Amino acid sequence: MSPVCQMSCATIAVSGGNRRYILKVRLYNTQRCPYARRTRIVLYEKGVDFEVREVDLSNKSEEFLGVSPTGKVPVIVVDGDSLYESNIVNQYLDEITGEPGLMSADPKARAQARIWMSSADENFFPAVFVASVGRELGFPEERISDSFEKLEMVLSFLEARLEGRELEERGEVSLDRYPNVAAWMERIEARESFGAAT
Repeated sequence: MSPVCQMSCATIAVSGGNRRYILKVRLYNTQRCPYARRTRIVLYEKGVDFEVREVDLSNKSEEFLGVSPTGKVPVIVVDGDSLYESNIVNQYLDEITGEPGLMSADPKARAQARIWMSSADENFFPAVFVASVGRELGFPEERISDSFEKLEMVLSFLEARLEGRELEERGEVSLDRYPNVAAWMERIEARESFGAAT
């Protein structure tokens, strides 16, 4: 066990078969990171008590680099083991904390959710980042314009996927043309876990 993980962490009781054991959970987090926010939402949604270590990504501590092989957040340390990559962390947390599950019991529905998670990582979040802070960071206008186009493409895809399912305007991108996306976002943002994670 690394020296970092010998420090106190918040705990979570987990049932496995006939056994019940306690996990110690520490989250390495950057408040404005959308990937870390997803993990905070899952932790709150599942009612997990956890300790937070805020990370300055422009000045990464030796402690953080000792638990994050990629140098990215979020990372959770559970019983001395580092787990990273938000989608993997979130699925792990969902699996070990029991019902109600955040993922569907249906394998096809889980696969479709994972497709969306992958698309969000590869397309949505990078486009949102460049569209929202690109000018502030001095990115070329062409790159910013491309990000807005990609955002429109991703939102159109999501709009079609959400149509017929039970499931606000943001910055320079209006969701007026995407009522299903807007309704889905309103439901997510109304959840107590979303408010706690912001």
